[in-house]
Amino acid sequence: MKSPTALAYLFGNPLSFLAILGATLFVGYESLTGQASGWLAIFLIAAFGFSLKCQNYLSSYGRWKREWDAMNGRGPKPAMFAGMPWLRYVIGIIAWVFGAGMALAAGNQPGMGWAGDVFWLVSLVGLMAIISRAFKHFRNRAYHFDKKISVTVCLLTPLHSVSAAKTHRSLPRYCVRLLN
Repeated sequence: MKSPTALAYLFGNPLSFLAILGATLFVGYESLTGQASGWLAIFLIAAFGFSLKCQNYLSSYGRWKREWDAMNGRGPKPAMFAGMPWLRYVIGIIAWVFGAGMALAAGNQPGMGWAGDVFWLVSLVGLMAIISRAFKHFRNRAYHFDKKISVTVCLLTPLHSVSAAKTHRSLPRYCVRLLN
């Protein structure tokens, strides 16, 4: 598989993807209210599509590269900060507290109450996703540990292989016609 270009890395990374998504939504709203040009909204929709395409290509290239490296006997590269899984939660909590402060500060300004509403709505959706993932984790964990299966029947290996004539006789009629 061909390695992604620098442009694909630029548009396909998650930060630029989210920035383009936010700009597209904002300019789309502004163009619907008549405060921004419709051409800018169309351009940003095209840029968002290109960014989505680049992100999909980068993820498929990453999967292919991992499989390619695994064929060579090399294991997957360890993830960044693999020894510190708690760091992701700490950064998430800090970002959420910062966002909550910004939403509360923006809510006091005239015309900016929607920012706080959007933040709390996104927080509620995120909380529901966390709870759903936790229930799924515990349900799968209970399933894997409760149903241990022991082997009760062992089949013997055949002493000799089946002859070609016997295999040919056991085929359906339409297969026999194809082989003759």
